[in-house]
Amino acid sequence: MDLETERLILREWESKDLEPFYRMSSNRMECYPNPLTKVECEKFFTKVKIYFRELG
Repeated sequence: MDLETERLILREWESKDLEPFYRMSSNRMECYPNPLTKVECEKFFTKVKIYFRELG
């Protein structure tokens, strides 16, 4: 199920989202100081997909 507002679309993550998520997560950010490795991103990505499927 997708939720859409004027400024935002919330939807289940798709495989095409992994690479952009990795690019974002591998950069040091002020509020997220520890960059993630590709493997860490893949694990987190898989976890999110499982949670979404199980819990909606």
